[in-house]
Amino acid sequence: MTTATDVPERLRPLFSFIPSDWHVTALRVLRIAEVYAEIGSGGSRQGTRLVVSNAIDFLSRIEESDPQSETAPDRMTMYGGVREENIKRFPTDVKTDRGWRELQERLNDDGALIIDGPSGEFRASGFRLGYEGAASSVGGGLGTAAAEECARRASAFVLQVSHDGAIKLFAGKAEPVLWRGDTTLQPPQIRRRYPPSLKPRAGQGGDDFCFGRGGAVEQLLGWVGGGGSVVTREEGSGGVPFILISGIGGVGKTQLACELLHRCEVPLTKIWLEASSRENLESEIKEVRDDFKAKGVLMDSSSHLREWLEEKQGLNFGGR
Repeated sequence: MTTATDVPERLRPLFSFIPSDWHVTALRVLRIAEVYAEIGSGGSRQGTRLVVSNAIDFLSRIEESDPQSETAPDRMTMYGGVREENIKRFPTDVKTDRGWRELQERLNDDGALIIDGPSGEFRASGFRLGYEGAASSVGGGLGTAAAEECARRASAFVLQVSHDGAIKLFAGKAEPVLWRGDTTLQPPQIRRRYPPSLKPRAGQGGDDFCFGRGGAVEQLLGWVGGGGSVVTREEGSGGVPFILISGIGGVGKTQLACELLHRCEVPLTKIWLEASSRENLESEIKEVRDDFKAKGVLMDSSSHLREWLEEKQGLNFGGR
């Protein structure tokens, strides 16, 4: 059993909101998250959310999902939804080497990973965290807000690792802690703005990054190829199509956009912007302009960037 001295001082306010018999599991999961933030998994780092909770309560079914919906989870709970096949029948303890490896293999999966606090067992993957607006999405986006809301509503310990390697921690009603900052950002002049790569993986069912979402991917591919039935064209955009992928935090908007770019392999150059707030977007656009200026392309304002994109007739994807 851990003692007060085992828990780092910065984490004690967070750990005061979770039962003491979860502390060993929580610290182990934090260590796994730190290694993932440092070196990724399988050669890439897509970002992940890990939820340490009372897994029996967290995964308890409340209602049946719509059987007609291809993307509807098989099991709805108080905190979101998950497919039955992603609930482990024979869970392993993440405090063991085998449990560490099994959790590590799923860190790039779409959706949250659920670990039982008392036992340390890795119980489920691909969990779609719900979001009801209890936590503000200003500044951090809906994904972060969903993680914070989950921690509050489920009295859980939630770890969020971004694709840039930052780690943010939530527990109960405690103030979130930025445990580790962005470790891979480079100066604007040499920063590379590519979305996370989607490395095809062997396996069946839950090993497929976009399992159960074939309809959405095919519809997007149809629009890209000109075969879709509805494409919204923005006023004054010069005919450039915009495809908006919207939804609550954690449903996999980024993953769909990445999967589409991965499958159709266009455009060859991809500009990836964090648009979770106006402030973030303005800052990122400025850095993109700096990137272009470093290459000798005049980009003194956002309008110059917009005009350049319109001239190139690029396909723009948006997530909201």
